[in-house]
Amino acid sequence: GATVTWASEIGKTYRIEYQPTLEAGGTWTALGEIVAQETSVSITHSEAVGLPTGYYRISQHPGNL
Repeated sequence: GATVTWASEIGKTYRIEYQPTLEAGGTWTALGEIVAQETSVSITHSEAVGLPTGYYRISQHPGNL
């Protein structure tokens, strides 16, 4: 699978989304949310095995902005 790592703020909630292409009108698929326990967070997208490309979007959950 693909592993994505980003800098985070402890206690903040982050939403992870995936899209196979960046074509106009594409739909982001939510992979889940995670509460940061450290200043760096990693997730592994196990379903990414065998996919030719993919893009990930990480956003801080609105309730924590």
